[in-house]
Amino acid sequence: MSNQLVVIEQKLTSEATKSKLLALMGVSAENERGQQEVVRYASSVLAEIKKSAADPKRDLTACNPDSIVQAMIDAASFGLTIDGRQHAHIVKFGNNASFQIGFRGYLAKIKEHYPDADFTVELIFEGDVVKIWAEDSMQRFSITKSDPFAQSQQKFKGVLFAVSYTDNGKSIQKCVAIPKERIDRARKAAKQDYIWASDYFEKAKAAAIKGACKYMFASLQGLQEMIRHDNENNYDINKQSEPTKSSIIQNINRTIKPEPQEPEYIEAEFVENIDLRPAGDEAASNGVEAYTSWLATLSDEEKAPLRQYHKDWTRKAKQVDEERNNNEDEESIAWS
Repeated sequence: MSNQLVVIEQKLTSEATKSKLLALMGVSAENERGQQEVVRYASSVLAEIKKSAADPKRDLTACNPDSIVQAMIDAASFGLTIDGRQHAHIVKFGNNASFQIGFRGYLAKIKEHYPDADFTVELIFEGDVVKIWAEDSMQRFSITKSDPFAQSQQKFKGVLFAVSYTDNGKSIQKCVAIPKERIDRARKAAKQDYIWASDYFEKAKAAAIKGACKYMFASLQGLQEMIRHDNENNYDINKQSEPTKSSIIQNINRTIKPEPQEPEYIEAEFVENIDLRPAGDEAASNGVEAYTSWLATLSDEEKAPLRQYHKDWTRKAKQVDEERNNNEDEESIAWS
């Protein structure tokens, strides 16, 4: 083991680092199970660092040990693991390490709330046939691949993201198609383009899922906080190019009507501008904190058409908090 790797291991397993991780886990230093979990967490990070040493471009052993520790703590703060499951990554940026959220991290966070959630994250290329239709108040889809081996950036059209889950006993399925133009705008705003260059499709999936989650799961605060962290630390909105012209269908998922008998198939059009109004209304219905968290994930471009609804949503969020506080007071009185 190199001297640098020894130093990194000492930092990862130091008492100071353990204390921070235990605090994030909400357990005391005397908690044996918590101690074991911290050791496993640090060991998984160390294993990933050792693997990176084989590639000079990714070699984390050359990074500042303190930056590696901070990246690990950042990941732990969101309950994300850094291991072969690829929920989160530590990547080299100059002489420092940086925490990156993988697209599987977003999916894992959704499954915390909806354990039976099932996902489809499909890259779509020229020649592929994608169909989306409404059936029994659910969004169905089908994909026919023209050539599953013809995957190039030149032929890339976008990402189809679909999720099905159960909420309060009700079966739900949603899907949305995110176009390449929207994904490439995210790349142009990225502070670290070399990560996109090394694995464009992996980053394209993450960008598409993050965009879809802004309106599909507006009320999931932990998920929205992850998106906000990603935006603040990995993107520079001022670098984005001017938005492209809007699609003629603002939101395919809200315009398809169910047929009473056989469903009417239509070719899926990739959605350039998602209608975020339902997401804003949902976030506001969960209180000020949830609404504020969701609002912080939006870019100025996304906020602009929503400005007219802001006062009503703020009023609604405050009213929700007041009613929640009143109910808590009543419960307290009843049990006192």
